[in-house]
Amino acid sequence: MSQAFKLLSNKNSYLFLLILISVNISYAQRTISGSVIDVVSGKALIGINIHIPNTKINTQTDFQGFYNLNIPNDATELIVAPTENYTGQTVSIGTNDTLDIALKESTSFLDRYKCFCFDKIYWE
Repeated sequence: MSQAFKLLSNKNSYLFLLILISVNISYAQRTISGSVIDVVSGKALIGINIHIPNTKINTQTDFQGFYNLNIPNDATELIVAPTENYTGQTVSIGTNDTLDIALKESTSFLDRYKCFCFDKIYWE
């Protein structure tokens, strides 16, 4: 009877250890959320890529410009990827759980396009 109790006790200690480790892992990250808007108009920006450097953690803004991101506790910054219309930005996270980001419109994308006007091609 005492050997059966030791075996049962040993299994319980492994189970307790497993639960303790899984709880610790689940608390090793946190969630940040916010929105991405145009700095001039205040309009929500859809489909903007946001990621944590040196990880595979990323997301995109939804149809209302909002995002949610589960990040490690040791993450210090996030990167908002540039698009053809907006410049990218690196944002310090700190202890904030909400980060609202305003992006500036980029004018450099116009350099890549030709302008057709009255049967002539103008280049910059």
